[in-house]
Amino acid sequence: MIIKPVVALFIYRSYYDTALDEAISAFKQAVRLDPDLVEALVNLASAYLMQQRFPQAQPLLETAIRLDAQNIAAYGNLGYLYLQQGQTMKAKQMFKKVLELSPNAPQAQQYLQQL
Repeated sequence: MIIKPVVALFIYRSYYDTALDEAISAFKQAVRLDPDLVEALVNLASAYLMQQRFPQAQPLLETAIRLDAQNIAAYGNLGYLYLQQGQTMKAKQMFKKVLELSPNAPQAQQYLQQL
């Protein structure tokens, strides 16, 4: 049986959305159990970013940075969030911080070149 591309896309999207919702639930539970668990905060924020839920992601990333000022993923994700919101100066600051912590971070370099 051949599946039409639009049907395959629908099936994939349904699976992806379900998996992402399950991941969000798991990360929320982890944050409830340990509000200072930086990895859970960053991963929950990343999942929210994938759903373009920026207001939910931003405070999580800010908290992660407050708890771990060396967390490259938190800075990178916050830079991406700012970029999506049109806050280019803030995005630049975040991507520069990523490069300060990890000079060879290719995504941060790429985003800075675009700005």
